[in-house]
Amino acid sequence: MKLKEAIQLAEHERKSKVVGAADCGDRWAFSFDDDVGKTDGMPMFVHKSDGKSEIFYPAEFMYAVAEGQAVCEIVPLPE
Repeated sequence: MKLKEAIQLAEHERKSKVVGAADCGDRWAFSFDDDVGKTDGMPMFVHKSDGKSEIFYPAEFMYAVAEGQAVCEIVPLPE
């Protein structure tokens, strides 16, 4: 699944505009306008292979990144 398609799916699922994206290998990670300035945001993964979406906990994910279990690269949003 391409980034543009995944953004459309994520925005449909969350009913909020995507404001940030990261490439995490087999999935895309997205942050949303509704979560800006909140401490309890609900970012979402969209799997590249099948478009499956899932909410994840930011703190849990940051530990996985810090421990080298997850690698993500921030990507610019398409125009």
